[in-house]
Amino acid sequence: MIHRKHFPGFARVHPRRTPVLLAALAGLALLTTWPAAEGAETLTEQEAVRRALARPAVQDALQGGIETAEADALEARLWPNPHFDYEHESTGSAGGDVTEQRARLSQTFDLSGRRALRSEAAEQRVAASQHDGTARRATLATQVRHAFHESLAATRRIAVLHDWQAALLRAEDTLTKLQRGGEVSGYDRRRVARERLSADARLAEALAESERARERLSALTGVPTDATLAGDPLPGDPPVLETLLAQVPMRGDLRALAARTQAHGAERKAAARAWIPDVTLGAGIKSVEESGRNDSGVLFSVSVPIPIFEHGQAAGQRATAQARATQGEYQLALAQAQGELRGFWRQATRLRQAAVTFADQSPPASEDLVRIAETAYRGGEIGILELLDAYRSRLEAHTESLELQMKARRARIELDTLVGADLP
Repeated sequence: MIHRKHFPGFARVHPRRTPVLLAALAGLALLTTWPAAEGAETLTEQEAVRRALARPAVQDALQGGIETAEADALEARLWPNPHFDYEHESTGSAGGDVTEQRARLSQTFDLSGRRALRSEAAEQRVAASQHDGTARRATLATQVRHAFHESLAATRRIAVLHDWQAALLRAEDTLTKLQRGGEVSGYDRRRVARERLSADARLAEALAESERARERLSALTGVPTDATLAGDPLPGDPPVLETLLAQVPMRGDLRALAARTQAHGAERKAAARAWIPDVTLGAGIKSVEESGRNDSGVLFSVSVPIPIFEHGQAAGQRATAQARATQGEYQLALAQAQGELRGFWRQATRLRQAAVTFADQSPPASEDLVRIAETAYRGGEIGILELLDAYRSRLEAHTESLELQMKARRARIELDTLVGADLP
């Protein structure tokens, strides 16, 4: 057993000054919330995602691709333009000049239905572009959610370290006064000062990390960096695994692949009908003037290409290959997403349980250790090192609890991303 005689400096502490010293050192355990800036905007996770998705630049980037696909669909639906032909021919002969004029209007007709199939393929590409936009929204939402919770965790780390640093400064000041009165040894004061330097360094590191996280969040959302973040790092229980697995095929990127597969299928059908030629019908008038006599009549023409050499072989082969490749990509992406979903679901579930268990057991256990250490220090059974270690253990318990909650939160965000959720 360690007695007070092993620490001569503390043996000289006056009984009435001992509570003052213990109160100063007990400040190491006060983990209060760091006050936010007055008048700062309050930002939640959902509001951060909404602000990010509502930014004009994001809307322009997402809508631009959709409107391009819609323009292609409009072009595929349009009939080909009619043609107007006019000919004027004058010849001279022994019997007099001969003048011929022809005016004709012609229009090409699709009798095979290829235009409708190409229009269907273009509409599927519009749907694919819309699903791509949904996937990009989900990706951006994931980035915002990670940035939000990293900023939130950094703020809480700063609060913990800020109060730890302030408590050490108070303890150092008290020990300095007691040392001048000869009531404690210089070693105790220097040891607390050394602990305070460690707190200074950790706080500076946490501030730098917080500034980086805040700038990233501000860049994504447009929200000022002094906004007050409101939320809880610890996520709730994840939904039932079977429910999430059923939602995976509805994810934006998977639906885009499915739509592109259908588009290639429609193009393949259109290519298979290439042996049915388009028919061009024309109608007009013809006028002949010769030796003062003027004759006129009606023109009618039919133009039909003969599909002997080219009848859609290359287009059909290309569309078939593209459909096969896109379908393969879809199956691979679906299987990978379902596998990752099962893994992240188990990880999110276990990490949340671990975080809850740790928060329920570790901080109370640390409080007990601090009370034991304070009693032993007061009785002269331990020295300043053991007491500081108890306070540091309590600090580390809060820090580790926060980190465990953040691991659970990261897993939950990835779990939501796998089902294509853009809002938490």
